[in-house]
Amino acid sequence: MKSKKVFGKVAVDMTYIQSTWAAWFIGIVFAVYVLFHFFSGNVEVYNQSIGSHSFLTMVYSPSKVFMLVVGIISVSSFLPFFVQHGVTRRDYFYGSAISSVVVSAGLMSVAWIVTMIEGLIKSDLVNHSFLGSDASWLLTAVVFTLVIFAYFAGGWLIGAGFYRYGAGGILYILLSILLISLVESLWEFKKVHFLVVHFNFANGEIPMSISFLGTLLVIALTLVLVRVVTKRVRIKLK
Repeated sequence: MKSKKVFGKVAVDMTYIQSTWAAWFIGIVFAVYVLFHFFSGNVEVYNQSIGSHSFLTMVYSPSKVFMLVVGIISVSSFLPFFVQHGVTRRDYFYGSAISSVVVSAGLMSVAWIVTMIEGLIKSDLVNHSFLGSDASWLLTAVVFTLVIFAYFAGGWLIGAGFYRYGAGGILYILLSILLISLVESLWEFKKVHFLVVHFNFANGEIPMSISFLGTLLVIALTLVLVRVVTKRVRIKLK
């Protein structure tokens, strides 16, 4: 079987399984979100009433944690299974990377659709984006997908480190924290429109182009490290 067909099949299988997890996750978050709206009273999030927040802004942070956990368990849960069924470590790597991109985009899409419907129902929906009320939908969607994928990659690196080196994997936790922190710092103060291009650091903000480029570079570096760690890892048979 050609390699493209193999890692494509791996991607499909992993996407199906992880999408099932994602469906449970987003369903639980939605239920909590609805309960908050009905029973929260005057609860505030980011100095704003919870009623003014959209589902997308509420699901953003939990999605990071979800993808981080999925990344951590990706190696131990899937790599041994696939290798024992004749899949190479390379095909597993590419299949897993593709599936995580699809799941990240899927989470964003569901959150976006729910928020669009919510906006038609609620006229007081102020904060529709975690980047600020002035951020475009395109910017919000792209950043949402990139950032939670970066969290998956960080978790994947942790899982790979522990799977290969045991207790020595704790060093990969520190490395992953550093890489994820770099991504977070690139978007921490972003409240500008996607089409605005500026290169002025005087206002304390990182230019949009640098944020995107930096995020892509951090993700690429993390994936390279995962590939290096898993390339010749010994499979632990259960």
